[in-house]
Amino acid sequence: MKSPYKPLIVSALYDIGRGSWNTFQRDIEDYLHWTSRLLAIDCEKIIYTESKLVPRLQAYNPKKTVIKEQAKETLSSTYLFGERIINVMGSPSFKQKIKYDVPEMTQPWYNLLMLNKLWWMIDAVNHVDATHLIWTDAGCYRENLNHYTQPWPNHWKLSSQPLFFSHHLNFSISDYEQHCLGQWRYIQGGCFIIPKNHLSQIATKYLFLIMKSLDAGYIGSDEKFLDFLYLENSNSIQITKCNWREYFDVLL
Repeated sequence: MKSPYKPLIVSALYDIGRGSWNTFQRDIEDYLHWTSRLLAIDCEKIIYTESKLVPRLQAYNPKKTVIKEQAKETLSSTYLFGERIINVMGSPSFKQKIKYDVPEMTQPWYNLLMLNKLWWMIDAVNHVDATHLIWTDAGCYRENLNHYTQPWPNHWKLSSQPLFFSHHLNFSISDYEQHCLGQWRYIQGGCFIIPKNHLSQIATKYLFLIMKSLDAGYIGSDEKFLDFLYLENSNSIQITKCNWREYFDVLL
């Protein structure tokens, strides 16, 4: 029986100067190398990137891939809450709350990129026909995937509900602010799947959670807001337990 599903991988790669950060340094060349692994997957893909990286990605001769140029200043996240994130993260009151020297506490552009994933997925369906959008971080897969010749993901592992990957199947959060400021997270932001017909509603709820935190004067990583999103909508979202970056094997 032929599957009715048309999966589409959505990803993005931008150089925000991480190679020169004081902590959590990572050169853009590392991310380009890992993105080449992603490009080898047998699935339709759309990759968002800035102009200077377009020829670098094209040099990998990617198959089934649309490379879409978009300046980070024009992202939906930048328009919706960019100024607010910069103001909150630059405020003395927020800086006093910081417990860990991590990108989501100190690098506004890191947050704006990470928090834009759902809006890239929404834009992607305007360019490539798909029933299921699979967000996959550009640095998600670090092993060579060229030896996998079958299409990915296994269509029979897709469903009519959003699917998130989590470290734990059962969890609760009593204090949203302290969770954002801490280093523990449950839902993983590296990969998740949302059926096309759920995208708009999920993005609206996600935006509400982000705005609510900014109203209260704090922000956290995209994974923290996925945690909140799941807890408030657990009846309509599936989760699967796995460790970091194991999604490829889980969906084979």
